[in-house]
This record gives sequence, C-alpha cells and structure tokens, in this order.
Amino acid sequence: MKIIKQEIISKPGEGANEDRAACAENFCWVLDGASGLGSDKILSDKSEVIWFVDNWNEYILKVSNSKTIQSLSSIIDQGISDIKEKFYKYSNTAKINDLNKPSSSIAIIKLDNNTLNYFILGDCTLLIKQNEDIISLKDNKLDKLDKKVIDYITQKINEENLTFKQARKKAKNLLIENRMKKNSKNGYWTLEFDNNAVENSLRGSVKLNNNTEILLMTDGFSAITDTYNLYDKAALFHKIKKEGLIPVYEELRKIEKSDYEAKKFPRLKVSDDASAVYCELA
Repeated sequence: MKIIKQEIISKPGEGANEDRAACAENFCWVLDGASGLGSDKILSDKSEVIWFVDNWNEYILKVSNSKTIQSLSSIIDQGISDIKEKFYKYSNTAKINDLNKPSSSIAIIKLDNNTLNYFILGDCTLLIKQNEDIISLKDNKLDKLDKKVIDYITQKINEENLTFKQARKKAKNLLIENRMKKNSKNGYWTLEFDNNAVENSLRGSVKLNNNTEILLMTDGFSAITDTYNLYDKAALFHKIKKEGLIPVYEELRKIEKSDYEAKKFPRLKVSDDASAVYCELA
C-alpha cells in the first residue's frame, strides 16, 4: 500500500505557527506544539516550542529515510531521549521546570505493506476512511481539561461582560493547573521529555484496503467538525477529496472571524494554528 495522493496544510492562528505537518516515504504526521507557561525564558535565541517541534520534525524526517525497521513506539521513545538530551545541552538548565518545558501533541502513521500503524499523544486526530466506514482516533483526556477552562472563560464573558482576551487572561491559573497535570496518570500524556508517555499513548494498527483515505489534524483544524460542526466526518472527507484542504481552512477562518469574541463557539483561542495531512492510498 502506497500514498498515491497527498496534500498538506499548516497555517498560523494568532502569531507564530507552532504546528508542523509532513509526509515522507511511508510516514505522515502532525505536531501541535504547546508553549511553556512559566515566566522564565529557557532558550536565548528562539522560541522553545518552535525549537521543539522543529527538532521533532527533523528527527522524524531522518528516521523515515532510514532503512532500519522500527516500530512507531520505539521511534518516539528514542526521539524523546535524543531531543531531551539535545534540549538540556542547548538550554539554560537552571531555569527549566515542569511548567515552562515545551511540549507537543502528535499523530503519526507508518505504512507497512497493507497495515497502517498509528501513534497518538495529546489532542491531535487521525481519521481513516475505508469505503464508507470511518475510524476516528483521538485521546480525549486533554479535551476534558480544556472544557473546564472554556466554561470558565464563557462564564466570565457572560457574567462580567468581558472581552474574550480579558476573560482568557483571568483563566491563567486554571491553564497552569491543567498544564501541571501533563504526563501524569490523573492528567494527560503528551510529547515532552518523559519516556513513560510512550506506554500511555493511543497506538495500534489497522488493516487497509484499496479504497482508503487518511486525514491527520491538529485540534486547530479538526475544530471544523469538533467545535464548529460545519461538517460531519464523512462530509469532511468528501469536501477534501473534491476540493482540497484550502477551502476547508478558509471556511474555518471565516467562522472564527465572524465569532471573534468566541460567544457562538466557546473555545480556548480565537484562531488556533491549523494543520492537516490528507492522503489517498493504493
């Protein structure tokens, strides 16, 4: 089974793009970086989270071109160790704490003959369409924590007549509380510097047929179905196959622009970074 058609999009929301999306040989992936919430700057010359997702992107590209056969779990496990070592050598280690470490959600697939292997950490989504059947894969632990913050922001907007930005600023303590649950049994698991995340990932394999489509999305892109409800999953595949990713992205931003204060569609950001990879296999 090979990728016969692919399309990739990765666009910033409000600021620098902390997402990455790519395909190489029999691999495809999306990364959704999360900036640290601490006040101390760890790297002197660039954003910690952009350094982090760039290094993961480069690492996966390198591995995908290797002839060594490895499972996705072993690839991610080695990447965590390698990138952690590199980060601590490059950074101001005196200022690193659990709150200001960069991290990222990830969804990655690897094609092995007629099998698709997948690995997911955080709130990225993988959709697999075979004929009329759609498999949806996502770890919802982070969504549950985010909902508490979104509900708080909505309450402040309605009760105190605040703007979205004012209300979100008041939610900082809740955001910190959630972030401190990163990579813990009572919280959520994400790509950072803890190898235990590998065993707590969503991973597995799916047998493929000759009519398979794949869609990987960061949460900024999957909001088109998860938050804005513009399409169900089948309609989303139909739209992308017919018109591509760009028209969907444009619809996404149009909705966000028309609801700038997040009143119709409560959310954590007015416009998040949005990335997706679409593939057809044969």
